[in-house]
Amino acid sequence: MIVQRGKKWLLYTKDGSRILGTHTTRKKAIAQEQAILISQRRRKNPTEILLFGFYEPELEESIRERGLDSEIQTLSYSLPSVEKTPSVLGHDFFFSHPPLQQWDLKTLQFNLTEFLEDYPDTLLIGTELIPSLSDLTSEEIAHIFGSLDEYQSWRQRELTVDTIQRYTQRNPEDLWKGSPELNVPHLIVVPSAGLIPSQYLKI
Repeated sequence: MIVQRGKKWLLYTKDGSRILGTHTTRKKAIAQEQAILISQRRRKNPTEILLFGFYEPELEESIRERGLDSEIQTLSYSLPSVEKTPSVLGHDFFFSHPPLQQWDLKTLQFNLTEFLEDYPDTLLIGTELIPSLSDLTSEEIAHIFGSLDEYQSWRQRELTVDTIQRYTQRNPEDLWKGSPELNVPHLIVVPSAGLIPSQYLKI
């Protein structure tokens, strides 16, 4: 907490038992407080999970001129990875950059770690986690997996943060073997807030 004493601004521990810093302005005291909070958060989450989306190049000029906040609604639905399921509409992000940029798209970085600290009830659904078996009949798929439902549960299911982290550590060449429209494992982020605030996104 920050307390003014005469012409000085003092930053105390949360319980007020210790002075962490003395500053000539409140702004400097706030800056130290924020730096401490960031450091504490990084100690709790030593490895940040960064995911990647893509947006169309024609949006870049507008974003540069008007800011990301002004285009967040457009971005959230212009990402090629936006996915509709029978029950949810989410924002798709890939676990890594593609090994080679084969598409005329710009990268959007999403800090999942920071987002989940503020929105812990977010639904995280992994999709295309195993390849599509479109060349097989329903009967053949059911024979391999036991049932079509079992196959679908392997292909798309809710993921834990630990599992997501493991996907981000995989070799991008293994993840991007398929086409982005079909067989690249990625994550559907379904926030309770609807849109993802721009503070968690970086272009």
